[in-house]
Amino acid sequence: MTSNIVNLASVVRNTRTGRDVIIRDPRSQHWAFRAPQIAREISVKRLGAVDLEHTIELATGVEFTCPPSWVHAVEAPKQRKAYQPFSIMGVRR
Repeated sequence: MTSNIVNLASVVRNTRTGRDVIIRDPRSQHWAFRAPQIAREISVKRLGAVDLEHTIELATGVEFTCPPSWVHAVEAPKQRKAYQPFSIMGVRR
């Protein structure tokens, strides 16, 4: 049985992400996270393809770990550059 635990622990990976996420407690048990908040995800601890816990940094600089059910990815479309045939001075580019 001990060898199974050692093998299980060797599969846990901690990957750095650095993406923006939305934090919300789905059960509303924690008063600070009843309303969604945008935060930065620092890292994810994974066992194979399953997320175990997320390390999050709030805008205030506070870091904490939370379960995967609290974290939702922010789907923000990339801004397209506006086509401007003329510059501000009126000279064609």
